[in-house]
Order: sequence, then structure tokens, then C-alpha cells
Amino acid sequence: MSVGLEGEPIDRATVNAWEDNDSRAAVEQTGRRKLVIAALWTEVCLCFPTLDALRDGYEVYPIIDAVEGTSSEAHDLATRRMAQVGAR
Repeated sequence: MSVGLEGEPIDRATVNAWEDNDSRAAVEQTGRRKLVIAALWTEVCLCFPTLDALRDGYEVYPIIDAVEGTSSEAHDLATRRMAQVGAR
């Protein structure tokens, strides 16, 4: 679930919020280029939208201490992958 501009939930059916048109539109409507992202699973819910937003020119700050992976290894590898491509 993502949250829109007024704090209303955005129901979506994908684990990658960046692939959901309503979620992405809510981000784009702000006009801001810096994103702070938290999620349930590091290697999916956090990593996928982080990589996509970075590719699209956003500055992304994943909140690593507010997420966990399905394993310690998955968490560590996803964290490294995001840092490799420019996540803060």
C-alpha cells in the first residue's frame, strides 16, 4: 500500500510501487526529486522501486533500519545493490 498526497492510502496490486500508475503519479505530483522509502522486504518492496526511481533521475534514501529481508543475506545483498547504483 502506498500513501498519496493527502495521506490517503493507494491500493495497489504490485510489490513495486514504482510500477503502479497511481503511486507513481502521487510522487510525480509533488514535484520533488528526493524520495524517502521504507518497505516490508528489502530485496523486493524496497529495492525494486529504489532502482527504478534512481533510473528515472530521483535521489533515493531507503530507510534500511525500518525494513528486513526474507533472510540476512537477502537484506545485505539488496542493500549493497541499492548503494551500488546511487541510493543514499
